[in-house]
Amino acid sequence: MILFVSIALSIVLSVVAALHAYWATGGYWPDHNEKSLARTVVGSKGILKMPPGWLAAMVAAAIFVVAMFPVLGLILPTDGFLRVLLRLGFLLFALIFIIRGAASFTPYFRKLEAEEPFVSLDRKYNGPLCLRIGFGFVFLLV
Repeated sequence: MILFVSIALSIVLSVVAALHAYWATGGYWPDHNEKSLARTVVGSKGILKMPPGWLAAMVAAAIFVVAMFPVLGLILPTDGFLRVLLRLGFLLFALIFIIRGAASFTPYFRKLEAEEPFVSLDRKYNGPLCLRIGFGFVFLLV
């Protein structure tokens, strides 16, 4: 089961990283222009265009680094300093993803990110995905 969860987390996070890299290069999927994409995937009040490409590239790189952690858990020795650092990483990522996922369902967060369709899509897809990723890291911790 650990093998399945580790590989699934790495694949899902790599796909999310690749999507951010695609946006960094100017891609518009799943929309047809920059304004609608910004309203769909960023959702900040009054947003008219996507954040700079370098920022999306940095997010993509960070998510890809996180995607490598579950794989490292499969190949690192079961004890030692590196294992302790890995487990601290798992804990940090679990907290980040669970908090972000839970935030999708709070009225405060919906007020911050007020543009549709982001708010609805966030509650339907992004929030639950973040929770699943977070609990996947919890599973790898225990």
